[in-house]
Amino acid sequence: MYSRKHKITAYALLTFALAVASCITVTDIIIPTGVNAGDTAEVTAKFKIDVDAQTSINAGTDLLAAILVPTLWADFADNAEAYFTCSDKGASNLKMTYLDPATVSPTHSSNWGGASVRDWYNANKGFMDNYGKMTWHFFTIDLDLSSVPAGETVNLEIRYKFKTGPENISFNLGVGIMQWDDGPHDWCYKAHEKSAVFTVTGGDGFLDYVSKPVMNTTPSDIRYGDVFSINFSALETVLEGESKVYVGLKAIMQDGTVITYDKKDSSTLMRQDDETSYHRYLYPKLLLGLKQDAVIKALFVNFSNSSGDKVVTTTDGGYYVTQSPDTIR
Repeated sequence: MYSRKHKITAYALLTFALAVASCITVTDIIIPTGVNAGDTAEVTAKFKIDVDAQTSINAGTDLLAAILVPTLWADFADNAEAYFTCSDKGASNLKMTYLDPATVSPTHSSNWGGASVRDWYNANKGFMDNYGKMTWHFFTIDLDLSSVPAGETVNLEIRYKFKTGPENISFNLGVGIMQWDDGPHDWCYKAHEKSAVFTVTGGDGFLDYVSKPVMNTTPSDIRYGDVFSINFSALETVLEGESKVYVGLKAIMQDGTVITYDKKDSSTLMRQDDETSYHRYLYPKLLLGLKQDAVIKALFVNFSNSSGDKVVTTTDGGYYVTQSPDTIR
């Protein structure tokens, strides 16, 4: 039996940009350990700016900080906080203001291509190689750090505090910072990246946004009461090379009842798309013999061959099928 460990890791990717001719380095990423799903977590990114000997800069006002998290964390904007510290310039633990991601820079919109801050990040930074849906969020702060003389080193840090979602999930968490008032000039924007492991346990299901997904759905936003496709990649699993692959279901109902469906017949046989890819359109309520008003709380799927001696699953009894958070039914 092929099984994924019930341990989820997330990789925090940090980027930094500032309108200066200098060397900017990520010096440390402080990641908590033992975080459970639903806990409040803190992530701190530390940066160092080494100003060129021939250059002096104004550290600027109106700093913009960005953080990339799963779209599933729908209430992130309501609970997340960010704090700015630059001890070298006397700024300590200053709370930043959440910025509406649809905002267009009021002073230098042309430097952002006329796009909103989120649209610019989506187009220019992307989603950090995540396989699941991600959303950028932004924070600003107005402060005067005064000028930074040539040859000086300045240390900065952004501390993010937020509540994790209910799911076990692995994803690339992106963080960035730049001058909001001046914008991302081509000549000043340089990505600096560093990764750290973020571990979440004790939640619902298993979502891996970092690795090529063993399972996903079409469309990506689904409801358990709809018809949708379950897609399976047998690459590097015990089912690689199998001509027939079947999908099994496990549903947890609203009252806690567990219903499984493991028949290996035409109702669960997956269509083979290429050597390692399969898909099957499902209507879970019909397949499970449920009434239309039945409420599925969580849905899991596993995959097996005709004889059932080869199974791709997890310790939860299957891969968690994510339902759109605002359309539970």
